[in-house]
Amino acid sequence: MIQVLHGKEPEQKVELATLAAPVVTAAAGSSGAIELSWQPVDGANEYQIFEYVKDTGLLRMLERVHRPRW
Repeated sequence: MIQVLHGKEPEQKVELATLAAPVVTAAAGSSGAIELSWQPVDGANEYQIFEYVKDTGLLRMLERVHRPRW
């Protein structure tokens, strides 16, 4: 699990590519869950789902979703 304080990650060296943001749709699921869906973004290999906790200012990674290879 990764937690990020006020949207600032610890310093690290990484190579990033700038990709288009996916258009995300949220819908109410069963038992109070939220179902997220999106169209794939060209060049993206995975998507990371975060939850922002307003009381603490932390981001918490909930899930990593890997793009299927066809």
